[in-house]
Amino acid sequence: TMCLMNRDARQYVIKRVLKAIRQDPLANPIEISPSDGWSVSGVCACPQCEAFNQAHGREPDNKGIEKGETAAYVDFVNELADTVKQTFPERKIYVKMVAYYHYNLPPKDLRTRENVIVHVSSSAPMQLWVKHTDHAWRWRWAGCMPFFWNPIGVSDEVAAIRSDKKLGAEGWYTDTITSLGDLYMFKHWFQAQLLWNTS
Repeated sequence: TMCLMNRDARQYVIKRVLKAIRQDPLANPIEISPSDGWSVSGVCACPQCEAFNQAHGREPDNKGIEKGETAAYVDFVNELADTVKQTFPERKIYVKMVAYYHYNLPPKDLRTRENVIVHVSSSAPMQLWVKHTDHAWRWRWAGCMPFFWNPIGVSDEVAAIRSDKKLGAEGWYTDTITSLGDLYMFKHWFQAQLLWNTS
């Protein structure tokens, strides 16, 4: 688990990102997201991260719980986005983060920079994230989750895309495990048609 309030750790990641951008003129957007499986290790719980997260809280969930872990993550991504913009002013480079698992809910009083994209997972509330970012994209599975064997119906896709658009979502990203998803090729095609015309 990376300590998001550690200055040395932040600078290490920022330097690596700047190097990657210099090496690849087409690198855009740059994603700073935890790997899948990170739920095992969770998030940093050092005094600095805990204090920062508690100070900024989060939008309350349906149980009214306001303690969250997202503030330090947003703060780090904002610093990276500022550095990228200052270093490459001639290029419109976006930094992408993910609202997922520990980071499902946005902090109460922080907003992402204008060059940050938030991938809002299927389990995260789009209606809250659109208040904290200029660029909210939905990240959704286009098949069944193989460990749940829970098919996602076409009617669900229609409702989800239309709902997200009304809420202010700017983009949509679909994911699947091709060998296990049900009708995954059709669902990717179908979602693409809906994104062109949601009516």
